[in-house]
Amino acid sequence: MSVLDQQVFQEQKAVEILSVLLRKGKVPHALLFTGIEGIGKRTLALMFAMALNCRRFADRPDLLQAGLWMGAVAGCDCKSCRKIRSGSHPDIHRVAAAGAVIKIDQVRELCHTISMKPFEAAVRVVIIEGAQAMNPESSNALLKVLEEPPDRTVFVLTAVEPRDLAQTIVSRCQKVGFHPVSRGRLAAAWRKKYDIPPGEADILAAMAEGGPCRIDMALPADRSAWIKRRSWIIGRLSEIMTRKGQDLSVNGLLAVAERLARKKAAAEGSLDVIRSWLRDLIVCRHCPEKIFNQDALSDIQRISLNYTEISLLSKIEAVDAAQRDLRSNANVRLTLEVMVLQLAKK
Repeated sequence: MSVLDQQVFQEQKAVEILSVLLRKGKVPHALLFTGIEGIGKRTLALMFAMALNCRRFADRPDLLQAGLWMGAVAGCDCKSCRKIRSGSHPDIHRVAAAGAVIKIDQVRELCHTISMKPFEAAVRVVIIEGAQAMNPESSNALLKVLEEPPDRTVFVLTAVEPRDLAQTIVSRCQKVGFHPVSRGRLAAAWRKKYDIPPGEADILAAMAEGGPCRIDMALPADRSAWIKRRSWIIGRLSEIMTRKGQDLSVNGLLAVAERLARKKAAAEGSLDVIRSWLRDLIVCRHCPEKIFNQDALSDIQRISLNYTEISLLSKIEAVDAAQRDLRSNANVRLTLEVMVLQLAKK
């Protein structure tokens, strides 16, 4: 586990809850991890799976206190921990959306697999990432398993909000909530980990919006690229929404979309930047101290005066729609062209 991970997780109530469950040996058959994207739900689910199966860790009950088990399994080199860390353990199963939906065939295949005894794990762990992507059919199939769970099997579902899932699913899980990490803590952690100048660390912390895993995976190699891309995006947004410069023309708008689409892997991160900037246009009217992009405060306050909140919310919905389409493997350039044209509407 990285220095940042330890600093981010050590104050999470979630770690305290899991520590108590481990210490008492009363781990429920199903847990629901909830919190914003990038907060580390998947990371902690994997570490919990390691803790449930690490024999060296099992012999050290003193490490159950206050999250010390995380550091223990993170540095453990036993066979089980190595396999889980590398994603090759036969009894640790991860299910995620195929496109936009977790399909019933995925759940059926999972049910068939876990109907057999674990190959080597003391506790088999099933991690369902983004469980809100289950449709009614796959939810019903999973519900049947949760009602009569196999022996030595723990389910960990992750989602943003409990209300995003069927309540019949939620009612069968113990809820474990994750809280956004403050910008100050993130900036301090990144300065310590990567020796980043304070100004850059503050910008990266703002971009993370409380979810450190959104940014940390790209550091340190792409730090400068992240910051330059963000500056370019904010500059184009300012021109588009103040109706100044070459980006007012249709060709100029399409050129912006074309550049956003050049790196598909970076497209979703770019949309996060756009969404946070639009969100700040609303927030600055009520709580300017709570905007994410503090370094652009004066421009945000000026541009915010030209738009109603209804108009800004419609633009945020356009960004959300583009993100959903990208996750469904839609055409990247076309999706971003449609979004940029919507952003340019008065």
